[in-house]
Amino acid sequence: MVQLKNSEVPILETDRLVMRGFEESNFPNFAVLLSDLRVMIHLGGKPLSEEESWRKYMSLRGAWSLLGFGYWDVFEKSSNEYVGYVGYCDFHRKTEPSIKGRPEIGWALVYEQQGKGYATEAAKVAMNWGASKFGGVNPVCIMDPNYPATKRVAEKCGFVEMAITDYQGEPWLLMEHLG
Repeated sequence: MVQLKNSEVPILETDRLVMRGFEESNFPNFAVLLSDLRVMIHLGGKPLSEEESWRKYMSLRGAWSLLGFGYWDVFEKSSNEYVGYVGYCDFHRKTEPSIKGRPEIGWALVYEQQGKGYATEAAKVAMNWGASKFGGVNPVCIMDPNYPATKRVAEKCGFVEMAITDYQGEPWLLMEHLG
């Protein structure tokens, strides 16, 4: 398992975005995102309740303390409008081939914020941040194989197809970054 000493969440910026650690005050935005079927159809298939969203928010925030890496809330710099979230975790997913112990990058954007290049922009900044943090362990990502937008973001960030795996009874595409 990759572990970092510093569990403080760094603030990352691009020309258009600010990425910062999860804060309770932003939870309502996160909950709205995860309750939107248009987003969730590609992230497991069903909207989450407020309770399920809160558990996920706490879990993703807690990754920083346990792993030394985690997720950021992403905001549009000019308006401070919530865009979505991006970051890393190790979910101990049961997949073949195994990705356990590897940093897994993921992202989700508010439906109205999609198609603006924000996912690629935020993921690239996260990848740059992680490049020196993971000690030669290449990040992976897992996605709905029937959603080409997510695959395009991964490819723009340097990911290549690794395998189609069965995850929780459904086919999922595994991709890896070869550094």
